[in-house]
Amino acid sequence: MHVLTVAGRTTGRRYSTPVQLVFHRGDRWLVAPYGERQWVRNARAAGEVELTRALRTERSHIEEVDAQTAAPILRDYLKKTPVTKSFFEAGVDAPLEEFEAEASRHAVFKLA
Repeated sequence: MHVLTVAGRTTGRRYSTPVQLVFHRGDRWLVAPYGERQWVRNARAAGEVELTRALRTERSHIEEVDAQTAAPILRDYLKKTPVTKSFFEAGVDAPLEEFEAEASRHAVFKLA
């Protein structure tokens, strides 16, 4: 678990929220499991976020990915964090095509 901090897109005020990263094929990914929340809009506008874990903070650039790229990340996220399953229409073992449809409701960002 990490704490994500991002500047508000209109106020510049810093907002924080807990997030669970996905590690997939050597990359780190940030998933919006609850849909289009304010932190998602702020992160998209800022293009970067701060992640804190165990008193260590790092700034990461983010890039939102397309549905085809997001699909396996969303499936991995749902398997790793089943408490969020009620926010997904696709089941844990659903084909990737169903997770591609989920991508329009759950933003996925690649951390750089």
